[in-house]
Amino acid sequence: MVNKLKLNDYIVYKGYLSDDELYNEISTSKLMIYPSHNDTFSIVVMQSLSLNTPVVAYNIAGLKIYNDFKSIKLVREFDYKAMANESLKILKMENVYNLFDDNINGFIKKTQLVQCCNGI
Repeated sequence: MVNKLKLNDYIVYKGYLSDDELYNEISTSKLMIYPSHNDTFSIVVMQSLSLNTPVVAYNIAGLKIYNDFKSIKLVREFDYKAMANESLKILKMENVYNLFDDNINGFIKKTQLVQCCNGI
C-alpha cells in the first residue's frame, strides 16, 4: 500500500521487531499513531507513554481511561482528518516532553506496579 500510494519517503514499514528494537523505535519517535477500533487496555499505548512518546488514537472504550492526559490525544473514531491534524500539532511541537506531567507519570507508575504484581 505504501508503494502504491507513493509514500515511501514518509512511511517506513518495519515489520516484526524484537523487544529491544521496538523500544528503541518508540523511544526515538516523536509520536505514535494508534488507529485501533477495538481494544481493551492497550499495552502498546502504555509502552509509548512510558517512553515519553505521545499518542494519537481513536476515542474508543478501552482508551477512555486516558481522557485527562495531555500526552494522548483521543479523536472521534473513524475521524482520520482529526487524527492527522492532532498528529501534525504534536509533530510541530519543539518539546513534546511538556505533554508529560506528574499526572500521567503517576498513572504510568501505578499501572506498571499493578502489571508487575499481577504477573503481566
